[in-house]
Amino acid sequence: CGLDTLPDLSQHTHLKIIMLARNQLKAIPIGLLPENVKQLNLSQ
Repeated sequence: CGLDTLPDLSQHTHLKIIMLARNQLKAIPIGLLPENVKQLNLSQ
């Protein structure tokens, strides 16, 4: 039963890392970002 939850747990951790990276991006002043990164950030 405990083994069934492992894939979900690793997926959740992966999501956490993505969210953390996005938060880091948002913490950078938008003027310091290259144009393509700004567009990427806005589209998500």
